[in-house]
Amino acid sequence: HEVWTRNSVLSKAADGVVILKEDGVIHGFVTCKIQADTKEALGVKIGTIVLVAIAPESQGKGLGKKLVAGSLSWFASQHCDVVDVGTQVANSAASKLYESAGFVKVGGSQSLRKVLRP
Repeated sequence: HEVWTRNSVLSKAADGVVILKEDGVIHGFVTCKIQADTKEALGVKIGTIVLVAIAPESQGKGLGKKLVAGSLSWFASQHCDVVDVGTQVANSAASKLYESAGFVKVGGSQSLRKVLRP
């Protein structure tokens, strides 16, 4: 995710980046995108959490909750009405994180594959 991260920090792939830094160490970040056309088209301003990243040595310490809370504060400061986030169906840890922050499941999908050549 190096290029994605760089482009997010440079405001090419994200409108905001929330960084979690404690004791001079960056533990993780969240990239945030505002869907510019939704206010006019739907009457609500929608933000999207694009990427949540936590350093491997910082995982399992509840920092994801802090990052998501920080991103929700950022979206609120941008006057968003709704925030979306997506994750893979099999990523139950991410789903639990988002649900603990008040997100509700609104859809789901699966990808299927058939190998034609052994």
